[in-house]
Amino acid sequence: MPRSTDGRHLFYPALCLALLLTIGLALLPRVAAAVSPNPAIAAWQRAQQSGAYNFSADITQSRTPRPLASNIGQASQAEELRLEGSTDLRAHTMSMRLFSQGGSTLIPSSGIEVKVENDTAFGRQGDGAWQPIDNAAGLFAPDGDFLTYLAALIA
Repeated sequence: MPRSTDGRHLFYPALCLALLLTIGLALLPRVAAAVSPNPAIAAWQRAQQSGAYNFSADITQSRTPRPLASNIGQASQAEELRLEGSTDLRAHTMSMRLFSQGGSTLIPSSGIEVKVENDTAFGRQGDGAWQPIDNAAGLFAPDGDFLTYLAALIA
């Protein structure tokens, strides 16, 4: 008479398979990151190794009125900005030009420009003369590096 199988002989192989699958799923993000690193991390690492870089960014800032009775009829507003700049970590210099309100990169004089050289900041409107300004670069580029906040986000 044949023995009845109650499934006990499948328990250990199924347990081993489940354990291997769990370990594989736990390690998958680390293996994927090692094989194809995050492009933001790779860009930040290359910028740090080179010591200098240029950047440009298009920003759209949207403002939506809060849902209050006093705001009935008010529409959302959007403002478009263009930033261009560079930094040289070794020389302790950085510069940035901001275009807004119809300014154009084709007309460099339509932007506002800020530069920092050895913790001394200067600003100018269009092609005007450079004027000393308070050095607020630490607010948007600590240590003279525009990518510092990016590094904090990806760490």
